[in-house]
Amino acid sequence: MAKENEIINLDESSEISKSTSIAIEDIDSETLAEVTTYLKTRAGKSSNEEKEKSDQEFISDKDIHDLLQLLPAVAYLKITGLREIVEQKIADTMAGKSVAWIREVFGLTNDLDVEDAARQMNPWAFND
Repeated sequence: MAKENEIINLDESSEISKSTSIAIEDIDSETLAEVTTYLKTRAGKSSNEEKEKSDQEFISDKDIHDLLQLLPAVAYLKITGLREIVEQKIADTMAGKSVAWIREVFGLTNDLDVEDAARQMNPWAFND
């Protein structure tokens, strides 16, 4: 069994043939390639300082949409360190953004009409 962040090399002599596929639902090939690149790059670093620098270089150019693609992949693959930096970058990106921006990015709809919103914000003003 592989350990977290361990790279497993499969070649022609492995027991798994090239025609064997491993189903990883909801993770596209581009995202999986990004995760693989991250793991390979990080595996080549020996000190924690080098690993942190590598983490920052990897995550720095990602926009919110890239991060939202990465998050389920790293969660599914149980890559804890990468999941944590992705979550933090998402939180940092969301900080100070408007409700409208967050709704748009996450595809959320406002299911309250104007009167419901007013009731929620000012319950004292309505005598129900």
